[in-house]
Amino acid sequence: MTRTLFIEEEVRLVIERRLKYIRAAKNIARLHSVFRKNYCRRLDINNYIPTIVSRHNLANALRKANIL
Repeated sequence: MTRTLFIEEEVRLVIERRLKYIRAAKNIARLHSVFRKNYCRRLDINNYIPTIVSRHNLANALRKANIL
């Protein structure tokens, strides 16, 4: 019984991961299409990718890019 539950959980996790990667691939394809058609329109909100970056990581990235 326990082995069956373990296998069912593993199958569920594999399916969840597959769906996650499919959604990510579709988003990448959408972004590729947007940039191919419209080039880089930085001010267009549809071209934004929301993200969270810590102040520390942002400062490091800016320093490495010689911006700060």
